[in-house]
Amino acid sequence: MSTSKWIKKSLGVLTFLGLAIACYAFAASSQNQLISLHVTPSAMTTRIVFLLKKPFQVGVKTTSEPAQLSIDFFNTELATSLDYSDSLIQSIHSQRINRQTLRVIFNLRNPAKVDRSSVQKICTQEVCQLALSLIHSPLPTNTHTASAIPAMQKTGAPVRSITETHSIPPAHAMAKTPAPVIQSPSPKKAEPAEMADQVADQDNTVSTSSDNTPQGAYAVTLDSRSSGPKRNAVVIIDPGHGGKDPGATGQRGTHEKNIVLAIGKDLYDDLAAQKGITPVMTRNGDYFVTLRGRLQLARKGKGDLFMAIHADAFSNVDARGATVFALSEHGATSEAARWLAQKENYSELGGVSLSDKSYMLRSVLLDLSQTATIQDSLQFGYSELQALKKVSRLHESFVEQAPFMVLKSPDIPSLLIETGFISNRDEEAQLNDPAYQKQLANALTQGIVNYLQQNPSPQTYFSR
Repeated sequence: MSTSKWIKKSLGVLTFLGLAIACYAFAASSQNQLISLHVTPSAMTTRIVFLLKKPFQVGVKTTSEPAQLSIDFFNTELATSLDYSDSLIQSIHSQRINRQTLRVIFNLRNPAKVDRSSVQKICTQEVCQLALSLIHSPLPTNTHTASAIPAMQKTGAPVRSITETHSIPPAHAMAKTPAPVIQSPSPKKAEPAEMADQVADQDNTVSTSSDNTPQGAYAVTLDSRSSGPKRNAVVIIDPGHGGKDPGATGQRGTHEKNIVLAIGKDLYDDLAAQKGITPVMTRNGDYFVTLRGRLQLARKGKGDLFMAIHADAFSNVDARGATVFALSEHGATSEAARWLAQKENYSELGGVSLSDKSYMLRSVLLDLSQTATIQDSLQFGYSELQALKKVSRLHESFVEQAPFMVLKSPDIPSLLIETGFISNRDEEAQLNDPAYQKQLANALTQGIVNYLQQNPSPQTYFSR
């Protein structure tokens, strides 16, 4: 072979290799990441939350023999090991189904079923979340469980953070993709789940919505304020405790009620300076307002958003950082029962009169509104987390969910912000600093503005 031909052939091989490497590098750069996995156990339910950086496809199945929860992540690889157990979860391991599909398997001590109403798939500009709850028989209480539950809930101890990668179609495309049912894993040969966003419970299946608002934009559909002149967005600011209720007390003697009122007043001033926003406070002095009274003030004020401000406390004095809470499914269910039982609520849901609706229709409309509102609250929460992390340490990098009374408005996206741990001596001093209080208020304002710009309430100046 002549030198010139050899050089040309070598250049061709090198060019091919270069293109292959470039294509691989491009594919790697566009891969998704599963940022972390968190488990919160309780007596009869176990909450599992996955955080990812981009929209995703997933398949979920439970089996009773063996007692397992299997979750398939498509076009995914596992970056770290999984090491966790509690009274329900015996162990977690991963299984490679094929080159593109990773199955994460939760080996359970007792059979459990996925609560279909608890499955949430939320995507904001910063992060995506898959959350689901397992329903199981009451678990025996023992030393391990008793110590694990508060530790998980208060310190948010994650199941080893895992990072995975996968490329998928956008969420709106996945919602239109027909999908067969995920197959049970075979002990001899595991088959991949050939479906997009399906939840299987033995032989029963249900599709989960891939859109940010489940089954359509119910929050807009239920809101009758979609026509007429533009208006300001109303933000309800709720400084916790007050008067006879001091809240938590720090090691230096600081009362929570005073700290959160100061932050609330700074937040009010910041929001009042924003074009298109009207802030309303549930209290602006040292007096007591009942929890239900705070909800009623939010409704009377025609709030578009609700933010309760608190300072956390925990027996572990080293705990620190801000936490963001939205309403849990359990809290929504209990509030729905109250709404359906009390006639004074019939004309208040998203501006739509329920007084002339049947009990069943009221129940359906309330369920749709609550589901959409929880989704909106989670998006609101992630907007706040992105803003808060610029000025404060975060206790958790995801939005926690709990059945707090003040979060139970069925049609007002609501958050409870724990600004820090007043039980931590250093953080108590920081929370007492007026300059830091203003920094927190500025961050909360930025989170509110960012959320309203991306998710404008109907007929506000933020809507187009």
